[in-house]
Amino acid sequence: MLVALNTLLPESAIDLESVLYGAEFKSGRLVAQGGGSAGRSLDQNPAAAAPEGPKSVPVGSYTAGAVILLSDGRRTTGPDPVEVAKWAASKGVRVYTVAFGTPDGFIPGFEGFSFYAKVDEVALQKVAETTGAEFFRATNAKDLAMIYQHLSSKFTLERRDTEVTALLAALAGVLVLLAMGLSMRWFRH
Repeated sequence: MLVALNTLLPESAIDLESVLYGAEFKSGRLVAQGGGSAGRSLDQNPAAAAPEGPKSVPVGSYTAGAVILLSDGRRTTGPDPVEVAKWAASKGVRVYTVAFGTPDGFIPGFEGFSFYAKVDEVALQKVAETTGAEFFRATNAKDLAMIYQHLSSKFTLERRDTEVTALLAALAGVLVLLAMGLSMRWFRH
């Protein structure tokens, strides 16, 4: 989610390395953990809340983009997703969440391999709710296709025409003046 937000809002300049490997993310600011650069165990208490950052905008007011998070919702490392969602909400960015996995966590795989993906719907619902977006549950490929079709109807591609003929005319004028100057210098000798 942080990578998507950093891509969507590059002016925020989130230091992903510090957030993921050595600090706690609180209200858009990094809070060092015990003065060291190492991360903390998930069962340790997070550091005290950082002072509030810049003034928030209304939830869901950012119209230039959104984040669609396809996840099982379980946090194994990194910052608390609800804290990141609060920061995204303060920037007006919506985070739509799509849960995948099984209630018991076992998903049979290919050639006898399986993997663990127990769904934490509560966390995903909280992320979507915090950012003014929607939560979806996908149990199979058909559900996922329907969810993406629904989400694609919420977003529109906006085309903006930009007039550049004045810029090209100015560039042509500069080149004509440069040619005239060089010509005068060449024939003066």
